[in-house]
Formats: sequence, C-alpha cells, structure tokens
Amino acid sequence: MSVNKLFVTSGLVTVTTPSIGTTSTSVSALGDVDLSELGDGAVLQWNNNTKKWTSRTEIKTDTGELILNAGFY
Repeated sequence: MSVNKLFVTSGLVTVTTPSIGTTSTSVSALGDVDLSELGDGAVLQWNNNTKKWTSRTEIKTDTGELILNAGFY
C-alpha cells in the first residue's frame, strides 16, 4: 500500500507521495499561511475568516468548542 507522508521540521515542509516522489518548500513560501504571530511553540490553526493557516502561540476559537483530533495511531 502506498502512503503520502508530510513532515514539518524547522519551517520546512517535506511531502513524499508515490506519484511524484519527495519535494520540499518553506512554510513561509505558502500563500495560505500567515506567520505574523510566529514564536517558539507556535502551531498552525485554520482561520476561516481569512481562509489561511495562522501561526498561534495560543489556540483560539470563536465558537466556544474546540475539538482536537490527532488521527489514528
């Protein structure tokens, strides 16, 4: 079974897919990422108003509900 892999290390995104192999780019080079709040320990959180991933040092929600789904291991 072929799997896609995504690794993010020190601001560098590396993607491996069976069809194209491995490619890397900087997170700051992506058009849908806002790094204005970048700092130690920051995470990327989707902002539906701006339609961008936003770096945050605190997880924020306007709905009062926050669900963290880390997938299956």
